[in-house]
Amino acid sequence: MHGGSEQLHEVQDTTSTDLISLEPHTEYTIRVRAKTVHFGDYCTPITIHTLETEIPSPPIGLKVDSVNSTSMSISWQPPCDAKCFIREYQVSCTMHGGSEQLHEVQDTTSTDLISLEPHTEYTVRVRAKTVHFGDYCTPITIHTLETGTVTGAPYTNSAEEHPKSSFGAVQIPKSTQGNSCATEDLSDGRVGTSSDGDGIFPPDRWLVGGRPWYDEV
Repeated sequence: MHGGSEQLHEVQDTTSTDLISLEPHTEYTIRVRAKTVHFGDYCTPITIHTLETEIPSPPIGLKVDSVNSTSMSISWQPPCDAKCFIREYQVSCTMHGGSEQLHEVQDTTSTDLISLEPHTEYTVRVRAKTVHFGDYCTPITIHTLETGTVTGAPYTNSAEEHPKSSFGAVQIPKSTQGNSCATEDLSDGRVGTSSDGDGIFPPDRWLVGGRPWYDEV
């Protein structure tokens, strides 16, 4: 085997043999010598490549890295097959009670699934392809978030720097108010700005879709 150890096979009463238990998609160098009283020299060697694994085992470790109301990021690990050359992966995403969507992924073990429905259950699974597609891995089930829910605060103002109001919103000092002012609501993670200039962000002032509602100036 290329880069590996030499294996010796004794053959009697025939000029052919089978070499078994080889690694797929691997280069081997083969040579033969004969014995009378002693062994002679080896013949000119030949080099052979074994074929790829025709049907790979399923990928492993499928997981969700992040999810929001309309998309999710997933990742996985390659199949356990030794030296299995993966041409591509196929990701299946099926909405509960709906149709299946297939996504082809090459040269990576992660992808983003976009244009999903909010507050909906999806079943996701992945399979690998060498010569042919193998079986799907064990599926996982994910719920997208409700519309208006955000994961993390994409704004520079930190809610932790300001006092929390009596109804769960955040009070911002006058010096930080204005169209550029936005912060995270400590009660449920939504974001917005003050509607009346007092620096307080009531829960009923959020715009659907997770985007902040701004004052007019």
